[in-house]
Amino acid sequence: LRSRPSALVRSLCGRRAAERQDSSSARRGAPAAAAMPLSRRVASCERLAELQADCMADDLPVANHMLSWTEEEAVYYFESGGQEPPAEQRVYPRVWLTSDVHTDRAENMAWLRSLPQHPGDAVVVAGDVSHQMEQLEATLRAFSERFAHVFFTAGNHDLWITRNDGGMDSLAKLDAIDRLCDRMGNVHSTPRLLRGDGSGAHKPGQGLWVVPLASWYDDSLDLTHFTPSLIHRAGDMRAFTWSDFALCKWPAALLRPSDTMTGHYPAGVACKLAERNEPSVREVNEALCGAVGDAVLSFSHFLPREQTLPDWLDPAGLSFSPDWVSHPAGGTAVNFSRVAGSRLIDEQLRRLTAGGGGGAGGGP
Repeated sequence: LRSRPSALVRSLCGRRAAERQDSSSARRGAPAAAAMPLSRRVASCERLAELQADCMADDLPVANHMLSWTEEEAVYYFESGGQEPPAEQRVYPRVWLTSDVHTDRAENMAWLRSLPQHPGDAVVVAGDVSHQMEQLEATLRAFSERFAHVFFTAGNHDLWITRNDGGMDSLAKLDAIDRLCDRMGNVHSTPRLLRGDGSGAHKPGQGLWVVPLASWYDDSLDLTHFTPSLIHRAGDMRAFTWSDFALCKWPAALLRPSDTMTGHYPAGVACKLAERNEPSVREVNEALCGAVGDAVLSFSHFLPREQTLPDWLDPAGLSFSPDWVSHPAGGTAVNFSRVAGSRLIDEQLRRLTAGGGGGAGGGP
C-alpha cells in the first residue's frame, strides 16, 4: 500500500500535508484558528513504532532523533510517505533529570531496573545514591545500560565514610568516585558536549554542554544572615542530628569549631570543592567563546543561592520574611539553611557563558 498508494491514500496524505502547511503557517504568525493543536512529544521508541504501524509506514526508516518530534509531527511524516519531516529546528539531545535515588533501599533499585531503554538520551543523577561504593557502582551501571550518557555529581550521602572505605577521607572518596565514572565510559563527572539529537544533524557550533559541579555547604545561605531576628527560631545545633557532621571525614584545615553535635563545622569544604570545579568552568567558558557549543546545563547537589531554599517563598525577593518560618518546623528550617548549599555554586554557574561573567549560565 505504501509503495503504490491508492487515490484515497494519496488524497489523505495530501490533505494531511496541507493541514501541516496551514499549522506551520499559523505558528509563524497566521491566525491562530488555522493551527492544529500540538500534541505531546513522542515518549519512546516503542510509541514511535506504534505511530508508524498505525500509519502503515513500515517501509519508512525511523531514528532516535525522531524522539524530539511531537506525535503530530511523527504522524505527518509517516502519512506523507516520508515527504513531510518537521521543519529544521535547534535540536539538543533529550536530558532526563533525577536526584536522591537512594538505592540502598531495595524498592528504589527495583524502580531503576524497571526503567525502559532511552537510546540517544542522557540522564543527570545529581547525587545521593549510596554511601557504599559497590552500590553506587551498581546504580550508575544500571543507568548507563539504559541511557547513552550518565552525568553524576556526588551528594553528601555518597561521601559518608564507612569501615569499607579503607581509611580514606571524604575528599579521597570523591577522587575514587571520579575514577569510577571514568572507568565506566559513558558515566561523566566532568563536562561533556552533547551534539545534535543522535542523528548527526546539527548546525556548526551547536551543542549542549552538560556540566556537573561538585558542591558542599557553608554558612552563606544561613537565614539568620538575612533576617537576624531568626536567631531565636534556630534550634540548638548540638541537637540538630545532621549525619554529615559525624559520617563525613574532612581534613582538619577545612573544619572550624562550632556548636554542632561533633563540635565542628565543615566551613572550608564548599570552597575546596569549588576549586575542583575551576578547570571545568574554564574549559566550558573557553569553548563557548570559541563557538563550540551554544547551550549549558549545569547541576549540583546543593543549592546555589538563598532564593532556592524551600522556605524562601518569594524567589525574586532579596529579603526573608520571618512569617515564612512561622510553621511548627521553623527552627529546623533555619538550621537546614546552614547545611543547604553555598553561593559559591551560584558564582560558578553564572560564569558558564561565552562572556565569562554575568547572566545565568545554567541551572542548579
